[in-house]
Amino acid sequence: MGDSNPKQVRQCSTIPTRLQLSMLVAAVLAAAYSSLPLLAAEPQLTDSIDMSVQVGQALSAALDLMDAGKHEEAAAALQKLREQALNDYEASRILLQAVNLDITMGNHQAAISNSEALLQTQTLSDAERASATLMLGKLHLQLENWSKGVDILLQANERQPNNQETLYLIGFAYYRLQQPELAVQFLEQARAVNPSQAGEPIYSLLGVLYVNAKNNPKAVETYEALINTVPNAVQAESYQSTLAQLYVQAGNNSQAKATLELLISKFPNSAKLNDYRQRLNALN
Repeated sequence: MGDSNPKQVRQCSTIPTRLQLSMLVAAVLAAAYSSLPLLAAEPQLTDSIDMSVQVGQALSAALDLMDAGKHEEAAAALQKLREQALNDYEASRILLQAVNLDITMGNHQAAISNSEALLQTQTLSDAERASATLMLGKLHLQLENWSKGVDILLQANERQPNNQETLYLIGFAYYRLQQPELAVQFLEQARAVNPSQAGEPIYSLLGVLYVNAKNNPKAVETYEALINTVPNAVQAESYQSTLAQLYVQAGNNSQAKATLELLISKFPNSAKLNDYRQRLNALN
């Protein structure tokens, strides 16, 4: 395990606690969830023989209200449309935009109800159905319905395999359900889809899980990949600090020194600057 040093005892104790790690992940995920994408592009209203001219014009007017930021008026217009006798295609187009508007307005419970109704229609394309299923799973996660959310996301994964976002969200849901083995399984699948585009949420949550499992080699590997792949990460300083401590635990003091020196030079105004210097001095 490399050279030993009695001063390492204090250093090892500075590895973030489970609560601190959870808070760190929460900060990253808050940024990742700051806005939900719309389900799909606006439908082509006038070119489809499955939509009457009257319904198409009314839906187009509702979309204009949405674009103008008149959300309450748009919601009323969509509701009026839904009260008419509609064919399945017309209903699906209206529900699609109702979900979009619900999300824009922050009405997540209404978005869930309308997403469920949307998935009951029969004229969605395969891509639309996969997208709607993914969105429904996301909405349940936002309301912390972890079990329901993961069940729906697993369906989305069956409809569209190897979608990095879906795999990540499944891993996150399993993390919140305190099933770390399954969380790691899906997060590693998400990373493998495209490691260079995996992003901070995937790598940071994997790092937390490996630290919690006391799997030092995988934790080191993951934090190294995170720092190299996402150099401007939101929590870059915290990741590098954790990595320095993981190097100490592995007996790799030379890498720990290099990482602490980098922290000191890169974050000269950090509130933890003195701590970094003390940790570096303890290794000299």
